[in-house]
Amino acid sequence: MIFWRFANALQLNGKHSEAYDLSAWGKDNSALKRWLLHLPKPCGVFAASDAVAKSVLAVCRLAGISVPGDVAVIGVDDNKEICENTVPTLTSIHPDFVQGGRFAARLLARMLHGGRGLQKEVVFDASGIVRRGSTRVFRRKDAEVSVALERIWAPGGLQLAAKEVLSGFRASRRSAEIRFRRTTGRSVLQELSAARAEHAKALLADTRLPVSAVAGQCGYSSLAHFRETFRKATGCNPLAWRERSVRGK
Repeated sequence: MIFWRFANALQLNGKHSEAYDLSAWGKDNSALKRWLLHLPKPCGVFAASDAVAKSVLAVCRLAGISVPGDVAVIGVDDNKEICENTVPTLTSIHPDFVQGGRFAARLLARMLHGGRGLQKEVVFDASGIVRRGSTRVFRRKDAEVSVALERIWAPGGLQLAAKEVLSGFRASRRSAEIRFRRTTGRSVLQELSAARAEHAKALLADTRLPVSAVAGQCGYSSLAHFRETFRKATGCNPLAWRERSVRGK
């Protein structure tokens, strides 16, 4: 059901799609390999879960299919254990588990009271998309820039300084910075700021951590710096963002 809705949305936008039948999933993944090889390139694969996406990435690597150059891959669940340990790291949709839990609680309550008014299907939004290496495509290819981006968006990357990110380049800092900006369209500091802001938005929406704790976890030097930077990125202060996110759920 979900695939056909997704396929219809693509068709309305002039795009073609086809599905891989998971019932054909084999232990050696030979059927998946044949399917991936015959796909027109470049293309994107939207996997049903991060676990499925992990297998897609593994088969692509064995088949010599470039990710994300030939095939971009996105999963569902934002399972950090999977997403941060694939090669390349896996972009994934982060479901709104809080809203999903509320729907489940309402459903259980109705079941306990006779099951009246039960919904056969409930649809709720995702919290967002966590972008990682499996969908990161640039006009220019630079392996050292790709590694630097992985460091920024990986766990612990939010605490890095720009000079630490650039330390992996076999070039002067100025040359490395120029290559980074030329490839990504942003400076290292801008990329770090974007990563910190995205992580902060997720923590504010999904947890009740104090704003000061969010600032510390996201690598901001001070609470004042966090508030100023966050306002520039989102147009509102952290508490207003949290309140708006809660109301939206």
